[in-house]
Amino acid sequence: MPYLLPYALIEWRSSQTPYSPMFNDIYWSKNQSDEGNERKESEISGLQEKKHVFIEGNHLRERWSNLGSQNEFTILETGFGFGLNFILSLELKELLNEDFTLHYVAFEQYPVSPDDLSSLNEIIQNSWLEKLIEHYPPPIPGTHHIWLTDKICLTLILGDITTTLPDLAADVDVCFLDGFSPSKNELMWQSNIYSHISKCLRPGASCSSYSVAGHVRRGLQAEDLSVSKVTGYANKAEMLYAQASGIWQPKEKMRQKISIIGAGLSGLFCAHAFKRRGISCSLFEAEKAPLGTVKGMTQLAVYPQLSATPQKSSLFSLHAFSFLGNHFNYHKSGRLQVLDTSEKLQKAEKLCGFFPSDLLRLVDDKEASRIAGTKINHKALYFPHAGWMMPSEISAICNVPINFNEKINRLEKDDSSWLLSFDDHSSTQSDIVILTTGAKQFSHLDALNLVPVRGQSLQLPLPHSTVNTIIENHISLFPEHQGLHTVAATFDRNDLEDKPRSEDTHLLLDQVSNLTNTKVEPQGSSVQVGHRMTTRDRMPVCGELADWSALQRYCQSPLRDRKEPFKDFTHQLYCSVGFGSHGATLSPYCSELLAREINNEPRSRDNKLTSTLRFAFRDSGTKFV
Repeated sequence: MPYLLPYALIEWRSSQTPYSPMFNDIYWSKNQSDEGNERKESEISGLQEKKHVFIEGNHLRERWSNLGSQNEFTILETGFGFGLNFILSLELKELLNEDFTLHYVAFEQYPVSPDDLSSLNEIIQNSWLEKLIEHYPPPIPGTHHIWLTDKICLTLILGDITTTLPDLAADVDVCFLDGFSPSKNELMWQSNIYSHISKCLRPGASCSSYSVAGHVRRGLQAEDLSVSKVTGYANKAEMLYAQASGIWQPKEKMRQKISIIGAGLSGLFCAHAFKRRGISCSLFEAEKAPLGTVKGMTQLAVYPQLSATPQKSSLFSLHAFSFLGNHFNYHKSGRLQVLDTSEKLQKAEKLCGFFPSDLLRLVDDKEASRIAGTKINHKALYFPHAGWMMPSEISAICNVPINFNEKINRLEKDDSSWLLSFDDHSSTQSDIVILTTGAKQFSHLDALNLVPVRGQSLQLPLPHSTVNTIIENHISLFPEHQGLHTVAATFDRNDLEDKPRSEDTHLLLDQVSNLTNTKVEPQGSSVQVGHRMTTRDRMPVCGELADWSALQRYCQSPLRDRKEPFKDFTHQLYCSVGFGSHGATLSPYCSELLAREINNEPRSRDNKLTSTLRFAFRDSGTKFV
């Protein structure tokens, strides 16, 4: 799997019609008026046909007119292309002024480039298309969740639909079958596609397509959908309409009581994820202030961790960074990784081969020095979109109510809910509990074997040096903020000492001196010590917690007895922990994934990388499936 998929090759033909040489097909049909040259600039070819086939064909106006703020509606589309069906859906929602939440799930193997989207927007000048371009993700394979507003979320799944669709978990109300013509793109119209789509359809859900090919009709009928030909648009006599059995009813958001324990980065972002959805939750913090061990920090780095060749972990980090940049503001200072060994240089050269230069590039010592604002003696890997966030800014951005000085000493499950008992002998009940403590405060996290890592950092003035970007080499030196630079950090596993160490301070000062080629003195500096929790594989843990005894028995049982996947979880108890020093980058994305799991929103089932089960399977030598 590559880091980035290739953009679709598109030729713009007469009447501003985009054509795909790969599929020998156009992206939408020409209007009859396109045969002349008098079409209005604001009217794109085929727009009326798309409205007829997909918007009107699935009776969206009638179905949406009865929805309210507590309802959700999900559309699935095969073949996102230029996003015209998506834009038409948003225009209708805006016209009706309906307050429901729209989830739009679209698959695309060859994403249209931002330049081609901009070319389309020059023709139609559409505000929703402009917003899509603004939030359009890089072509990272996998699932992108993009909130255009708090009521509109695009889930754009990039890659081969035959491998990505089976991983989709969704409750679909309407399906747009809108790939290239079946005769041009057979893979998107094969029978197992209909099988996977049908598993996502809610009772009474509908599908429509411009194609009435016999194998399309038979494929849908084989999945017990009622299929009929209805009047097509203009000179096309027929189109296809299909409906799942049952009576369609609007879906409602969850109404369960949620408690989040721990107001560090993960807890704040989790509460924010539910707040975005209009779902209230109670956030409990044992201390008198939020942010946990990072509250004394002023700058936290945000950037993806990338391996020399694409790995699932590095792709996950890239998705997390893309999600962060799409939904939260940060200081985009860039980041220079100094390459002072041949091994580092070889890895960087290999890595740069996967990315365009505007995302990642190798720079010589002169350019590195110019970018940094200080002398750099080696080549460097430059990531211009990296940057940093202030913990206090994160707290303000999330802007969620917090219950301070609420230390929970017991967490117990009865038949229907969780009981949270506090030190002052008070208690509260909750349907769902999310542990974001980051420490082994609760026995429910013991099986994860989270590892505390002590980090000592500095804030200090650099009066004779101007640093414009994050410079990394053993330590990270941040740009100046309020007269001080952050220097982060030591990394000592299983070290619980919370007092500053003079030897660590001197080590950090020496490394700053090496980075800036200037002797750095300790005058005016301050020291921060914190403990972040990490995991054995340095990937976070996010999801529902298991019944650990049942999981151990399952992993130790003979393979022949494990006919079904493990399903014995500690019902409605979740966690989002183990971020190490990358909480600012990873926790917003993990919080989004967790909220989608709990609220049963469109998402990928492929969560092995951050699963709560993975260590038990590895320790038992059992393949995790």
